[in-house]
Amino acid sequence: MILSPAENCSSWQLFGTQDDVASFNFSLSSTPDGSHREERVMVKDMVRDALRGIDKASGLAASLESLLSTAGEIRTAPSRLRAVFACRSQNFYREFDLPAYGSVHYLNLGRTFHLAHLLRAIDSCRPYGVALIEHGKARAFVVRGTEIQELAERFPRRDLSLHVDDSRVGWSHHIAGNLEDHDRAYFKALVPELNKFLLEHSSNALVIGCREDLWGDLAPYLDGPGWTNEIIGRFDPPNFEVSLFAILQASKPFFEQYLRRRYNGPGSGD
Repeated sequence: MILSPAENCSSWQLFGTQDDVASFNFSLSSTPDGSHREERVMVKDMVRDALRGIDKASGLAASLESLLSTAGEIRTAPSRLRAVFACRSQNFYREFDLPAYGSVHYLNLGRTFHLAHLLRAIDSCRPYGVALIEHGKARAFVVRGTEIQELAERFPRRDLSLHVDDSRVGWSHHIAGNLEDHDRAYFKALVPELNKFLLEHSSNALVIGCREDLWGDLAPYLDGPGWTNEIIGRFDPPNFEVSLFAILQASKPFFEQYLRRRYNGPGSGD
């Protein structure tokens, strides 16, 4: 069997075969009742509709029937993308299980493998960084698809304790001024570490978790010549010890928007 890229790499053409190629992609972003029966019914309906008008003894019919067993496997993790590419006449069968955002219900028959959904799912697994930033400290996270990992102590900390004579006139103003100076110095030193962090994980996209009052001091350092990557979003965390799940939920929409811009162009909304 010979595979050759077709239009825009969204499909692959099989030369010298019958019209017996099946491309199947399925993911379900939610299962309301928690029973995971919905996706099984949907897969069965897709296969049943595709079987209409097809010789039941053909290799294509056999490929479609084999998809029914996939429905049972989908039940264990319906929100992941299950992609199957099958060609019975060429004894070709490939199955992929990837984290992916959104729902996909797609079954195509013919002489061409359609890879658009698979390529997008692979793209959605590309790593991006999340940095949670506070006074003199920061937490680092790498996100791949629906998986998040914290890199403990990846960023340096700075001692911001202020030794001030409380009897001094204007001491509160003195403390505030010193804290701002400390913040600026820390942010300036943090920027090259953020660049290195993203490079280590083959990414150029970063989501920032930072309070609004700190963002005004931090933002200028992420808009200068020392910053070589892209800030794809910012959220205001409830506290510095926020959970991994909460960080993933806060950062995920920004990455989805980032991918949509890549697919549809700078001016697109969805």
